[in-house]
Amino acid sequence: MSEEATGRAKGGVARAEKLSPARRSSIGKAGAAARWGKLPQATHIGSFQKEFGIDVECYVLADVEKTTVISQTGMARVLGLSPRGDSFPKLY
Repeated sequence: MSEEATGRAKGGVARAEKLSPARRSSIGKAGAAARWGKLPQATHIGSFQKEFGIDVECYVLADVEKTTVISQTGMARVLGLSPRGDSFPKLY
């Protein structure tokens, strides 16, 4: 953090530092589910190599439409950008 936490924020920072990464992830997922409803689950991972001749990492969601989602890392690799995840602007 660039600024020193004060008041209640200081307690939140201290709590986060004590939690394991797995526990922080679990808390985050529960918070996201509470905010946006149940998160979609991927049924399997694949690529578009057979269909379009593009080897890009994608996931098929377990929804009625079987929505295919290209991963951010996969898209960055196809475009020749850094696959670290900082190649695209945040959309929130």
